Amino acid sequence: MIPSTKKTKRGFFAMCCAVALLIGLLSGCGAEPLSVGEEGADDTKTSAGSAAETARTVVVQETNGTTVVLDAKKASTNAYKGMHLVAGNDVTVQKISDLTMLFDMDKYMYAEESTHFWLSKASGSQEKSKTVIYLDEGATLNRIVNPLENGAVYQVDTPNSTMAVRGTVFRVEVREGKDGKIYTYLAVLNGAVKVELKTTEGKYNGVSETIPAGTAAGIRADETFSEFIGGSGGKHTAPIDYAAFPAGTLRQIIAYIDDNEEIDADRDELEALLKQKLSEANGDEKHKHSWQTVTVREADCARTGLQKTVCAVCGETKGQKTLPRAAHKLSGWTVKTKATCESKGLKVKKCGVCGKIIERRQTAALAHQPGKAKITAPTCVKAGSKVISCKLCGHIIKEETLTAKGHQPGDWEITKPATYGKEGERCKVCTVCGEVLETEAIPALISGGSSACSHQVKNWNVTKAPTCTEAGSQSGTCSVCKQSVTASIPATGHDEGSWSTTSPATCTKAGLEERKCTKCSTVLESKTLKAQGHTMETHAAVAASCTKAGNREYSECTTCHKYFTDSNGSNETTLEAITIAKVAHTMTKHPSNPKTCKTPGNREYWECNQCGTLFADEAGSTETTLAAMTIAASHSVSSNGWQTTTEATCTTAGEQRQECKDCKQTITQDISALGHDFGDWEIVTTEDGKQKRTCKRCGFIDTAPITSKNNSAEGGQ
Repeated sequence: MIPSTKKTKRGFFAMCCAVALLIGLLSGCGAEPLSVGEEGADDTKTSAGSAAETARTVVVQETNGTTVVLDAKKASTNAYKGMHLVAGNDVTVQKISDLTMLFDMDKYMYAEESTHFWLSKASGSQEKSKTVIYLDEGATLNRIVNPLENGAVYQVDTPNSTMAVRGTVFRVEVREGKDGKIYTYLAVLNGAVKVELKTTEGKYNGVSETIPAGTAAGIRADETFSEFIGGSGGKHTAPIDYAAFPAGTLRQIIAYIDDNEEIDADRDELEALLKQKLSEANGDEKHKHSWQTVTVREADCARTGLQKTVCAVCGETKGQKTLPRAAHKLSGWTVKTKATCESKGLKVKKCGVCGKIIERRQTAALAHQPGKAKITAPTCVKAGSKVISCKLCGHIIKEETLTAKGHQPGDWEITKPATYGKEGERCKVCTVCGEVLETEAIPALISGGSSACSHQVKNWNVTKAPTCTEAGSQSGTCSVCKQSVTASIPATGHDEGSWSTTSPATCTKAGLEERKCTKCSTVLESKTLKAQGHTMETHAAVAASCTKAGNREYSECTTCHKYFTDSNGSNETTLEAITIAKVAHTMTKHPSNPKTCKTPGNREYWECNQCGTLFADEAGSTETTLAAMTIAASHSVSSNGWQTTTEATCTTAGEQRQECKDCKQTITQDISALGHDFGDWEIVTTEDGKQKRTCKRCGFIDTAPITSKNNSAEGGQ
C-alpha cells in the first residue's frame, strides 16, 4: 500500500474493493477453506518438474481464476485444487483471481488478486515445519491455527522487512510507490508479529518491533534505508482500517471468526462492511443467490462439526448443518497398572485425539520367583532358620527351622581354691558359648602335713596365655611349703563386635554380613543379604535420522547400568548392539537462479528432505544457510556510467544518476561534499598573533591564533 496521502490511500483501497467484488461475483471466492480430506485430498500430482513429496503438506486448497506456478526449471503450470507445491515454486495470482493454500493441515494463506510470491522454504516435518514465503507484490491473509512448536518457523519476507510469528492471523500487502520506494502494510488481527526492517538490497538495519493484535503498521524502504511510517500518538502503529480490505478478504476473516478464531474485530461490523461493499458494487440491484456449502468447523471425536449454506455473492446464510463426531483414533497399548506376583495388571488403548480410554485388557499375574535362601545359624540353646523368599515381591515361599546345637561342656576349672577351714569351688563351662553348666564345691583343707598345705602363691608366672575359647596355665612357688604349684587360667570368652558387610549385595548376587569377635576375629555369626534385583527403565525404539543415531527398544538397570533386550533383565546386551547408525541425507537440488532488480536470486545448493539442513555440495559435507545462498536483488549499474546532475561543493553534497541496464529505472546517489582546499597560512597581524588561510575553490577564509614561533596554527576549519 502507498500511504503518500489520505486521498491516495483511500483511492487505492477503493480499487482493491472493486476488484475483490468482481472476484466474488465471477468465482464465488472467500468461503472458509475446505480441509484436504474432502474433494481433491487424494490428488497426488505435483507441479511440473518439482521434487518428490516430503513429510510436509503444502497444497492448493482453493483457486479461482488463473494462478501460474513456475517450478525450479521455470516450467509453467496453472494451479488447480489439490496441487502440491514445494520449495522453489514461483506463484503469480493474476487479475480477477485468488488462491488459498494449506500448510501442514493447520496453516492457511489466502492470496488476493495481482499477487506474486516465492515459496522460499518448505521443509521439515509437519510438527517441526519451516515455512518462508517471499512476497514482493500484492497481499496475503495468513492464519496459523495452532501455535508453532519450538524449532518450527512461519515467516513472511518482503523486499523491506521480515515478519516472524508463532500463532496468529495477519495480512501483509506490498506495493511499489510512485516515488520508486517499496511500501509494506501489515495488519495484525490476532496474536502478535515481530517485524525486522531491511533495505531493498537485503541489508538489515537493526530496527525491529513487535506489532500487537488490533493494530497496523507501514514500512517504507529503498536500496539505502528502511523505516516505519504512519502511526499515531508517537507510535508506529494505528488501528486496523477494515473498511480498506477487499470483499474477498473480509469473507475470509468472517469465516475465521465463525471457526472460533479470536479476531480483534466485531463480526457484525465486518458483515455490515461486506454487504455495503457488495451493495455499492451492485448498485443496490437485486441479484441471484449463489449458494455454496462451507465447512465452518471440522468434526472430530471430541466435538461435532458445523456446515453453513452461504451465498457467495452477498454472504447471506440460509441454513446450517451439524456434522456428527468422528471416530476415535486408537493408540497402541499402554500399561496403566503393572502386574505383580499375586495380582493382575491392566493395559489400555486411548484415543490419540481426545485421550479417552477406549479399550481395557487385564494382564496375567506374575509367578513367584524364589531367591537365595537366607540362613540364621542356630546357637547352643536357640534354634536357627532357613527362609526362601520371592526375589520380586519379598513374599516368603518356604521356611525351615534349624535345631539348636546344644552345649559342649569343657573340663573342670577351679574358680575358688580351697583353704584351711574353707571350701573352694570349681565349674564346667560350655566351650562354644561360655555358659556355666555345672558348679561343684572343693572340700576345705585339713591342718597338718604338707599334703594339707593350702598353697599361697604371691607371684604367678603365665606359662600359657588363655584365649577366647581355650584356658591358659600359670606356675608359681607356695610361700608356705615352698612347693611348685601350677594352676589353670580360664578362657576369656568372645567379645561380640557389631555387624559389618563383608560382601555387599548386587542386582544379581547375594551379599554377606558378619559379626566377629573383637579380640580374635573369629566369625561368630553370619547372614545373607538378598540380591537387590534389577531396577529397570525401558527406552522406546528411536528411528535413526540423518542428524542423530537411533536405537532399538531396550531396558537399562538404573542401579548397575547394564543394558538388556527385555524388561526382565534376562538377555544382556551392549550399547553398540542397540545403537542404529545415522542414515544418509536425502538431498533435493535447488539450482541457481539469477537475481533481478526486484527479485533476489540464489546460488546452487542442496536441501536434505529429512532434516531441512542446507548444503553447498551434494555430498552434504559443507553446511550453509539460505541467507548465504541468496543473491540480493539489485540494479545493474556500472562504475563509470554515472552522470552528474548536481555538482558537489566544498560544503554541500552533489547528486549523480544512472539508468539500470535491466529495468531501465533511474537510480540516484549522493556525491560527497568536496571539503575545503586551503592554501598556506599567512600572518595578517602581529599584535594579536592572528594568521589566515584561504580555500582555493570557494574563497572561504579560515583564521587561527599563532601558537609557536614557527607560525603553526591551532584549530582551523
